[in-house]
This record gives sequence, C-alpha cells and structure tokens, in this order.
Amino acid sequence: STISMYRFSSLFKGIISRVSIEEPSVEITLAKEKLADFSRMLDLGKQRSPFMVGQINFSDASVNIRAKDAQIRAGFTAGVDLLRQMPLHLSLSIDTLDINGLHLEDLSLGLADGAVGNCYIKRLSYGKAKMADIGGKIIFADKALRLDSISARLLGGRISGTLDAKLDREFNYTLDLNASQIALDILVSDFKLSEKIQMSGS
Repeated sequence: STISMYRFSSLFKGIISRVSIEEPSVEITLAKEKLADFSRMLDLGKQRSPFMVGQINFSDASVNIRAKDAQIRAGFTAGVDLLRQMPLHLSLSIDTLDINGLHLEDLSLGLADGAVGNCYIKRLSYGKAKMADIGGKIIFADKALRLDSISARLLGGRISGTLDAKLDREFNYTLDLNASQIALDILVSDFKLSEKIQMSGS
C-alpha cells in the first residue's frame, strides 16, 4: 500500500512532503539478460514529474532478482530525504548475492539516524579470495562514505582498517588496511602457488 502525506496548499506548488510504501515486493527473472542490461531498460531519460516528493519511506520491502550473471535476495526498510539526497534511516539484509564472480552471504546493515550505522557480512568471496565475519562502522557525510573500524577474518588471520570514498561518478577512495597472523601456507595452498613460491622455516 502507498500513503502520501501533503499539505493542501503545497499541492499548488507541486510538493508532496512524504510518501510511504508498505510491504512492497519485487521479483524479477531474466533468463538471458544481464543485470546491467536490465538497468539500462529502466532508464527512461530525464522526464520531470509534475510533483516533487520530499521524503519517501519503504517498510518491509523484499527483492528477489535472478539474471544471467546475478542473483540477489534481500529485504529492507528505509527512509530517504530526496530533496537533500540523504538517507534518513536504513535497515538492510541481504541473504545471498552473486554477481560477476562475487559471492556474499548474510549481510546486515543499519543506519539509525541516516548518517551513522553498522555493517556485518558473514561470508564474502571473489574467486579464491575468501573473507568472513566482516564488520565495521558506516558514516555518511557531505556525499562521502567512511567505513571505520573494519575487521575481518582472512587466511587464518585478521585484517583491520578504514575506507574513505567519495560518492560521485569517479568513486575515488582511500583504503588503509593492516593484517596480522596471516597464514602464508593457506595463501600458497588456496591460490596454488607452490610451484612459484618456496617456503621454509620453523
């Protein structure tokens, strides 16, 4: 269901202050198309709506997408200030995501006040690279994203650090990581480097 909140006088100005959408469900199956092809199908050009929406809220939304190169199953509750282009609140859970060789399981992300929140991913893999128990603090400010106190299990050890990124077309970012107790024998075994690397010692 959809609920729109507005002041009667604001309609003459073309302004709807808030739109709420409850329990929307989206299921898309693309047998032959890739996810990027579907995204281009949704590009309707720069068509201007007669009304301007201030805030939009989604409650208990579910998404299930199957494409030639991707599978996504997720649910979320969210609020967005469209005028300021900023999130107000977000609760996102992704059960599974497979896209272009990237596999993700059990992601949970929460933003309480639209600017600061926490993220956790149970498992993440890309090819032979695998990480688990990935967590960190998320901060949005001035169209920038910061992941602070990042921590994850990798190759028998742990990595930690920070990520700073600009949310623009170039998506420039700076990643600072530290690693401890990484098992090089697991690295050699998983990536089949035994013929290229010789290890010795005790």
